Amino acid sequence: MKKKLIAFALVAFIAGAANPAFAQEKQEKQKQERTQNNQERFAKFKTDRIDYLAKKMGLTDDEKAKFRPIEEELQQKKFDLYKGLREESQKLKGKELSEADHQKLINLRTENKKREAELDAEYTTKMLDVLPAAKVSKYAMAEQSFGKHFTKGDKNSDKGAIKKAGDDVRKAGEQVRKDGERVRKEGAKVRVEGEKVRKEGEKLRKEAAKAVKEDKK
Repeated sequence: MKKKLIAFALVAFIAGAANPAFAQEKQEKQKQERTQNNQERFAKFKTDRIDYLAKKMGLTDDEKAKFRPIEEELQQKKFDLYKGLREESQKLKGKELSEADHQKLINLRTENKKREAELDAEYTTKMLDVLPAAKVSKYAMAEQSFGKHFTKGDKNSDKGAIKKAGDDVRKAGEQVRKDGERVRKEGAKVRVEGEKVRKEGEKLRKEAAKAVKEDKK
């Protein structure tokens, strides 16, 4: 009878041990799906941006194909450039800033502006290698125009679609950050539960071994 009870307990232990692993697998799958959706949205946003700039600059399809990798590389470097400022601003969010904090942010912004100007000069030269100067000269104005459409778009126009795409990208990024934090916390909880289950299993195995010895007697 005692052996049957222990066998039943072992079955229950195995079932319980499977639950945390199943929950974690489900969370990972949902996270992967969200990441894929966000990547697809961002890819569409980048394509829409290039199409907009190319139209404003009067690029042919061949010119647009040469322009795209240069422009996207420039934007990626600018994004990376401001990463430190974004992270620092996030750390100081909700905090009463000291004089040193303000000075640090000012220094970061100033340095970033200098580096951004250097990048613009560098990539203007690269654009001139593949595009006529008359079209490259329209890039800065086209980019400014895109910024206005991006922030003040009408929902019934192309600029509204651009703004919505940008909003979607920002929201998706924020959601990924929140999901990552939630998955991290749930993962920690699953690890704690897993350790608890492991200890219970070890205890049951010892009791089972002890019961087998007693039955042999």
